[in-house]
Amino acid sequence: MKLFVLALCLTSVSLADDATPARIREAAAKAVALIQKSQKNWPSKQSCFSCHQQVLPALAFRAAREHGIAVDEPAAHADAAFAFAFYANLDRAVQYTHIIDPAMDDGYGLMAADAAGLRPSLVTAVYARLIAARQEADGHWETGDERPPESYGPFTATAISMAAIRGHGHANLQADTGARMQRARAWLLSHAARTTEERAWQVFGVCISGGDHTAADRLAGELKATQRPD
Repeated sequence: MKLFVLALCLTSVSLADDATPARIREAAAKAVALIQKSQKNWPSKQSCFSCHQQVLPALAFRAAREHGIAVDEPAAHADAAFAFAFYANLDRAVQYTHIIDPAMDDGYGLMAADAAGLRPSLVTAVYARLIAARQEADGHWETGDERPPESYGPFTATAISMAAIRGHGHANLQADTGARMQRARAWLLSHAARTTEERAWQVFGVCISGGDHTAADRLAGELKATQRPD
């Protein structure tokens, strides 16, 4: 047993020592390829997009592109066309009969569509308005679709909703959107985050809310301070 534990320790050290930029990029490229492979059969089995198959991958692909990690662009385009085609359907948006959760579902969807290259439109503005209308009086958003550890709670719901209305709010409602962003910022700054997820989304929300980054820098420092020695 001692030999087995020693072997694991030595392997961990070896992997840590080998974590060069080139190896990290190689690992990231493999991860992207694996995600894209998993997406190919999704449309034949499901009629809708999902958080783990389309939303989070779209955000990951944008990060990959920004860092020069290879993405199969034809495959990414095909998946995005399947996942976000409903954003061309104004009637569906107005009737809003497919509701799951405005913040976590529609908010995440708008964030992912933006990452995939979808431009703001009247349809996306309708979804943004539906999200905006559910902001609580004190500035935060609630969620009824809690799925820890992926996402849960008002910090996550608030930051995602902020991103959605900032990116897709109608131009004629710019003043209203700005006021909502400031109320949300005030709520984020006046409430103490406890978990890593809450802290991360708190930083994200404050960063995109506008204004100086002094508060965001302080919150980011507090998040860094929670990292354990290992």
